[in-house]
Amino acid sequence: MNREEALALLTSGSATLRLAAARELYSSAGLQDLSAIDEALVHESDSYTRRALARVKVRLGPATSREGESQPDRLIDAAVRDEIRAQQLEEVSKVIIHELGPTVGFLATNASRELKESYETSDTRRLVERLQDYLGVLDELNVASAPPRYEEVNLSDVVALAVGDAELPEDQVVHLGRFDSVVTRVDPGRLRLALRNVIKNAAEACVGTGGSVVVN
Repeated sequence: MNREEALALLTSGSATLRLAAARELYSSAGLQDLSAIDEALVHESDSYTRRALARVKVRLGPATSREGESQPDRLIDAAVRDEIRAQQLEEVSKVIIHELGPTVGFLATNASRELKESYETSDTRRLVERLQDYLGVLDELNVASAPPRYEEVNLSDVVALAVGDAELPEDQVVHLGRFDSVVTRVDPGRLRLALRNVIKNAAEACVGTGGSVVVN
C-alpha cells in the first residue's frame, strides 16, 4: 500500500482497511496530507483507527491552538492530546516495570534467604507479593492499552503460553484438548492476556466442585 492508496482508504467502509491505511500514513504522510487526516479524524468511529491517525498528527508536528476554532478542530486536537497522553503513560509504565521488576525480584530472593523458614508466613512475603501483583497489573494494562500489533501465529502456541501464564488455584490443572496447528492473524499479546484471564476465572470457578478446565 502506498500513500495515495492509504489516503483513499481513509473513507473505506471497512474499519480494518481504514486502520491499515492510518498505519501506512504514519510513515508516508506529509504536511500536505494534514487536511485529509483531520477530515478522517472528525468522522472516524473506530477507536484504534482514531489513535493511529492521531499518531500521524503527532509525528507531523505538535497540535496548535487556533483562535475561534470549530468543533471539528477541537475534536481533532482532543484526539492528538489523548494520543500524546497515551504515549506518555505507556512510556512511564514501561520504565516502572523495567526498573522495579528486577528490584522486587531481588527483594523476594533476599528476604526469603534472610528470614528463612519464617518468610513463608511473614508480613514481608505478603507485601512483596502485593508489589509483584501491582507490577503484573501494570504490565497487563500496558499490553491492553497499546495499539494492536497483528501477526500470523499458531493459536495452539498462544493457548499453551496462556495456560502456562495463568495463576491457578492450588490443585487445579488445565487440560489442553487439542494440539493441531491453527494459523491465524491476531495480536498475540492481547489474545494471550485475554485467554489467561478466562482460564484463571474458569479454574477458580471449579474450586470445590471436583471439575477441571479443558481448553479446546
